[in-house]
Amino acid sequence: MIPRKFGFLCFFCTSCFYGTPIFKIALPYFYYCADKPLSPAIAENRLRFLQEKFHAEIPEDSPPAADFLFIPSSAIRPPDKRQGILLFCLNHPLLRFHYKYWSNYLDAGADIILWNPKNGIQNPKNYAAVLKTILEYTRAHYPQAAICLHSHCASSDPAIAAVSEKCDPDIHLIIDRGHGDISSLVRSFPLVGYFIGEGNLDDYDCHGIHKIGTIPGKILSLVAMHDQVMNSESGNLTRRLSERCPHQEMHEMITGDHWSYYDEETYLVMCRFMVDLGILLHIPPYPGPSTSSSSCQVQNLARVILH
Repeated sequence: MIPRKFGFLCFFCTSCFYGTPIFKIALPYFYYCADKPLSPAIAENRLRFLQEKFHAEIPEDSPPAADFLFIPSSAIRPPDKRQGILLFCLNHPLLRFHYKYWSNYLDAGADIILWNPKNGIQNPKNYAAVLKTILEYTRAHYPQAAICLHSHCASSDPAIAAVSEKCDPDIHLIIDRGHGDISSLVRSFPLVGYFIGEGNLDDYDCHGIHKIGTIPGKILSLVAMHDQVMNSESGNLTRRLSERCPHQEMHEMITGDHWSYYDEETYLVMCRFMVDLGILLHIPPYPGPSTSSSSCQVQNLARVILH
């Protein structure tokens, strides 16, 4: 169990959802793994790279409230296999999401959607509202596709809320070390509640733990044994989500913590899940753990503070 006095780091890790204005300048360095906004020149160069290397597209009619990229698969699907779309619910600007972590899925047959709210992640309810427009756009343009959302940490609560409202059996969800219960998070990390303000708690709660059981699609939860954020006073918050939804799968990561990239066993479990759904045609090679220096530095800082 994490001592309550270390709760301030959880506030850092959820700053873009729960932070007060005075902290919104400093805290993205923690929550976004040191991802400050890209300069226009760098953003333009990265977008051009994705367009040239992966044929990334910004559809003219994409949802106006979101930064949106559609990246078509490089694989040829057999005629009897319908389209599979993997939609990443990011907690940081999409152009900072390294292609190392999704290009392997393109080779295995999945089309990729990357997105984030255009005006920043103001709070979880705003995130869920924009995500609903993304799902509506995706279903309207790809009516026969199987869709799988990948959420992590704070994006899980709004992702559950958005998917539950669609009631679509062909929209599935991977919950990667995420929660659906801001109240339990606040009880374990009091500073989160302090900066939100106890009276405003409902404004930041998408009630994912109460909605997850209504999702007709398949769900895979990834639980880290040594999760410094999700291990709360009431138990692991990701595991509690799975207990509310008996038909979902749960996998416990033996190695790693809240910020680690997947070990190979977890990666295989996640890929098999997507193969069974028809998102992937086969299991792509394991890309290996992150070697990003900025990401590693922030992860190590967080681990030092929490321990």
